[in-house]
Amino acid sequence: MFEDDYLLRLIKEMVRTVLKLVFNLELKDDDPVSVVFESENAEKMLYMLTDLADLGFIDDAENQLYDFTQNPKDMEALKVALLFYSHLNQMDNEFLEDHDYSRDEVVSGVKDVLERYHLDSMSALF
Repeated sequence: MFEDDYLLRLIKEMVRTVLKLVFNLELKDDDPVSVVFESENAEKMLYMLTDLADLGFIDDAENQLYDFTQNPKDMEALKVALLFYSHLNQMDNEFLEDHDYSRDEVVSGVKDVLERYHLDSMSALF
């Protein structure tokens, strides 16, 4: 229980920090995916991924996210990835476990995407 609470806070602060430093964005606690995108494609991708995750297809959504974030110059894709993991972080442990996913995998996903964007020094802070 304590470890789960710690991971919840860690993920939340990691995503908030990167969004603030890289995009100068503040996340809203009540709706972390309500962010303005410069690209309609990025916004559509985020909603498609979160819909898949909500249906329990978390691994499929994460695989599509991986393909979407292959270009480290596409900063909108990084924004999508951070908001996707923020969305996963709001899911309860039971839902994640029922769909063969864990909060540790959320942390790993954030760190992986930060590495792909050459921001791994930021993930080292957490």
